[in-house]
Amino acid sequence: MVTRIFYKDLEKLFPEDAISYILSKKKNLVKNVTVIDLLNEYCLKKPFAETYFTDIFPRGIYLFFDKNNNIRYVGKSNQGFLNRLMSHMDTTPHGYWGWNALLRKMGGERTNKLHQDLTKKDHEYDWKVAQNYKLILIEASHKELNPKELKWFEEVIMKAFRKQKNQRLLNTKIGWLTDDEWKTSIKNLVKE
Repeated sequence: MVTRIFYKDLEKLFPEDAISYILSKKKNLVKNVTVIDLLNEYCLKKPFAETYFTDIFPRGIYLFFDKNNNIRYVGKSNQGFLNRLMSHMDTTPHGYWGWNALLRKMGGERTNKLHQDLTKKDHEYDWKVAQNYKLILIEASHKELNPKELKWFEEVIMKAFRKQKNQRLLNTKIGWLTDDEWKTSIKNLVKE
């Protein structure tokens, strides 16, 4: 089972309140998440041919927490959680850009190697560590957020965690929320 939060539950909140809401939710170990957990009820009731490339594959942003419940990584999935999260666990040393970003960033931090210098053995070690990470999904449909707005939503959540918790994410080259942004609803920060 994986914990799901819905964008509609966060959109009216200020970033600080959104982070508190997220942190109040139970986080599930990555190693206990199943393929079925990454789909939704509608998807499971229809033949695959009727569901492929439609809005019923859950998409949005996802958050990885370490064993101490510190936020480590925030990512987004435009096409569906299933494909994106599985791609993070690929131990191929030189995967496609973004394909195994979580493992590459974990390995880079742990070894001080450049991403291109990480080996399969490095990725396999980090894969084992990542199995004990915890996961939360924040689902946002295409009707709620277009791809550009989803990217902004991801950035707002990353910046909010940095500001409120002063935590170091593996992917944080995005700056900080201003004081004015801190007092603005999520919806107003991400809508075009």
